[in-house]
Amino acid sequence: MTRTLLFEIGTEEIPAGFMPPALSFMEKYIEKTFKNHRIDHGEIITMGTPRRLTLMVKEVAETQRDKVEEVMGPPAKVAFDAEGKPTKAAIGFAKGQGVAVEDLKVKETPKGAYVYVLKEEKEEKQRISSPVFWSNW
Repeated sequence: MTRTLLFEIGTEEIPAGFMPPALSFMEKYIEKTFKNHRIDHGEIITMGTPRRLTLMVKEVAETQRDKVEEVMGPPAKVAFDAEGKPTKAAIGFAKGQGVAVEDLKVKETPKGAYVYVLKEEKEEKQRISSPVFWSNW
């Protein structure tokens, strides 16, 4: 399900020459904020009068997109001994990433075989009214 976000700011008199940059900033900044929070959305509309700035975002998703991140670790030859058992490097990397050693995978890269882990962040219901969302405004 999606919703429409309407954000309106009452201000003192804004000079006409300041309006286009202010509206452009609002549009770019909300786009960046939604991207950083992994929130899908539709059209962004900005409007302004000498005493009011308005931002409308259509089709705002109620939940964040899932995030899957590949975190590279040490080279496989350092992470595992000749018998294929994990070394301190593999154990330390797994611990640092908050996963079990069994969750480590090996991937061929242009630099050779490296250990990596997939870290997933599941979608969360996003509260756009949350101070965390607006903290950089």
